[in-house]
Amino acid sequence: MKKIFAILFAALMLLGFSTAFAATPNSFIDGNVRQIDKKTYDAIPAGEFSSNNGSVKVEGLGVFFSDNVTLNSWYLDVADYVKGSIDIAYKISSRYFIVEFDIYGPGIYRVGDSKGSNEINMVKIGVFNEVENIPPETPVITKTPSDDVILVGTPITITAEAIDPDGDELEYIWEGRIDETAEYPLGWHVVKVTARDAFGGESSAQIEFYIRDNSPPDTPVITRSPSDDVIVFGTPVTITAEATDPDGDELEYIWEGRIAETAEYPLGWNVVKVTARDPFGAESSAQIEFFVKVPTYTVTWNPSGGTASETNRMVDSGDAVGTLPTASWPGYQFAGWWTGPTTGTEITADTIISGNTTFFARWNVNGQPIPVGGYNGGGNGGTRNADTASGGGATHISFRYGLLAELNSYKSDVIIVAGGGGGSGCYNTIGGEGGGEAGTVGNDTLYLPKGQGGTQTGGGQGGTNSMSGSFGQGGHTGVSQLWPGGGGGGGWYGGGAGSNLSGGGSSGGGGSGYIGGVASGSMITGIRAGDGMARITGPDGTVWTFEYRGAIVSFVVPVTGQYTLETWGAAGGKSGHGARGGYGGYAKGTIQLTTGQTIYIVVGGQGINEAQQ
Repeated sequence: MKKIFAILFAALMLLGFSTAFAATPNSFIDGNVRQIDKKTYDAIPAGEFSSNNGSVKVEGLGVFFSDNVTLNSWYLDVADYVKGSIDIAYKISSRYFIVEFDIYGPGIYRVGDSKGSNEINMVKIGVFNEVENIPPETPVITKTPSDDVILVGTPITITAEAIDPDGDELEYIWEGRIDETAEYPLGWHVVKVTARDAFGGESSAQIEFYIRDNSPPDTPVITRSPSDDVIVFGTPVTITAEATDPDGDELEYIWEGRIAETAEYPLGWNVVKVTARDPFGAESSAQIEFFVKVPTYTVTWNPSGGTASETNRMVDSGDAVGTLPTASWPGYQFAGWWTGPTTGTEITADTIISGNTTFFARWNVNGQPIPVGGYNGGGNGGTRNADTASGGGATHISFRYGLLAELNSYKSDVIIVAGGGGGSGCYNTIGGEGGGEAGTVGNDTLYLPKGQGGTQTGGGQGGTNSMSGSFGQGGHTGVSQLWPGGGGGGGWYGGGAGSNLSGGGSSGGGGSGYIGGVASGSMITGIRAGDGMARITGPDGTVWTFEYRGAIVSFVVPVTGQYTLETWGAAGGKSGHGARGGYGGYAKGTIQLTTGQTIYIVVGGQGINEAQQ
């Protein structure tokens, strides 16, 4: 389009003075420039003129004339204001006038009237060249929020701005916009804006966005580990939750009753609730309940060769052990239940339980205590003349809590075993060595049958009047003979006890080792004197050493990786004549363990003789 610029500066210039028709200083004529020939003009710099000619008609109101004024002449100044002739037609009615004149090119024209030569009132008029109208640039639409998908009920502000190259004032025409800020209904929306100048030039832009409804999250799924409904006090409980949002919104989880992701919980019922909430306030909840009880511990009754009316019982932490079981062993007199096989204190029904515990029966023969076997399966020695000793206990590591003999039904949980040495017999007979594929027999040269070493599949045969070994347990020496034999060493399978005859007692056999639960396993027979030992080496070279304690020790794996396990069995006891017991064996291997796993270490105790008892 083409535009018409005809600018009336309306600057009245007072060029003369008259007493009759003196104009008021700084008065102006209000005139409108109109084109008779329909031509259009635009402003050009002063002094530049074209040949565009035409006529201009000016209508105005002579604000400084009196009603009865009569104009004698009109004046026209062109360009540099040199007075020139003018062809005019005018009329004055009250203060209204019309002036027509020809133009001879772009420029500044001044039209004046006067009564006489001394007073001239001028109207300044600008006439300009013809130009092309440039439409506005494409509008830039701004939407807040700027997301393509917006939740229903969210106020949306939409504005637009465009630039006009000609500097024209712009009008904005909207389609699809409810208001500058408004809420929009569900579904797709197209908003279009057109920027239009005063001469019809225009440009447009549009945006699209989708208004959706909000769906609440699905019910959260709570995961708890351990998942048991009843949990022992002091057990760390891990509680997490996960929910799915149908709209894909990010979710916040608000917990009630959860102490931390992993924490220990107080005794009694615990209720944990979680609420999954999206950014728009929609939510769903779930809850779980579990009961925390006082710890219950296993009390194991080790009859030390005899039999007991009860094998084990469960006792709550802090409670008394209660009525003690009865025990019997033909030829022996029961001497009570004790906290250790050879050391410790005797217990009563009022003894308080604070952890998993094994109590040991002790036995007398003719009023004398027998040499009780070393901790973890050593066979008992004899009671006559302080001549024979008990077998040494095995050292083992397993995935299940318990002494080795107690794991007979859980052999697959045993990882590694080092066998204990056999107890020595009379007349300086050395006990059998504990250890490898099979324990050995003692080195004595007596004609009496010796206790045989345990193997991978069975216990060593006991000598005359003595017991054979069994899984995890060395054989016990018989009673009522003048010269008892040495007790068998503990092991994967224990060694048999030495013969128990009036003519003399032979040494006990050593217990066997086991490496079925490890990789790259190896065993050595008869290298450990004294009590047993265990050692664990972690993936980073950290070493944990376990000495004899007469108790079951737990080890929680700190980091996943390959661990090296080493075990040494305990030696058998030496006789009253000074002969040593058989040395304990050695077993080694590697195993892959996982963070948080628990394994149990039981270190065997050395056998003793009657005098030591």
